[in-house]
Amino acid sequence: MSRKQGIADIPRRDVFEYSLDVLPGQKVEWEFHVLEGLIDGQAGESDISFSARAFWTSDGAGFQSPQDSEGFNKELVRRLERVNIENIMPAKAVKASRGTVKESYVAPRPGVLWLRWSNTHSRL
Repeated sequence: MSRKQGIADIPRRDVFEYSLDVLPGQKVEWEFHVLEGLIDGQAGESDISFSARAFWTSDGAGFQSPQDSEGFNKELVRRLERVNIENIMPAKAVKASRGTVKESYVAPRPGVLWLRWSNTHSRL
């Protein structure tokens, strides 16, 4: 998988989400930091809420990818009828003083992984 880099400016009351398809055993890494705000001293420290969620396209018991069997599509349709989003990393506040956050996750089965940075709590 190619490495994606960039800067996301997440205004107050806004969210930035990045999604990617994952395969069993695939390691996904992310790195970010929160910049200090202009009025951090007076208004408190800048922070962002980070979380990761996944939708698994297979339960891992049989079909791992569409190439494995045409039964994969039937299982996927069944899963879409009862969507179950798994919290991989529950939302946690990350303050500017923490510095760089570098974490990773290894997908146990195929699916879609969402990385979410939320600033919806910010009023300034």
